[in-house]
Amino acid sequence: MKAEIYQSLTAINQATEQITESLEKLRDAELLTPHFAEIRILAAQQNCAETNTSVVHKLTVVEEEEATQLQNKRIEKEARLKEP
Repeated sequence: MKAEIYQSLTAINQATEQITESLEKLRDAELLTPHFAEIRILAAQQNCAETNTSVVHKLTVVEEEEATQLQNKRIEKEARLKEP
């Protein structure tokens, strides 16, 4: 599940780059005005940044909980290995 979440973030970031590049090409071809293209680029980047922030914040809690659980398991195993 975690890998899928990180893959989704990667896809969103890559899609945002593609949107940005496409809008710039349309602007450069004078099919979009610079102002229109810039507003759309900023909106796409804002959406991406807000999505990243929300997901990363929630993932931090999940990752910290998992790290604590794994640390506790490791400590228990190490303690058992030291027992005679």
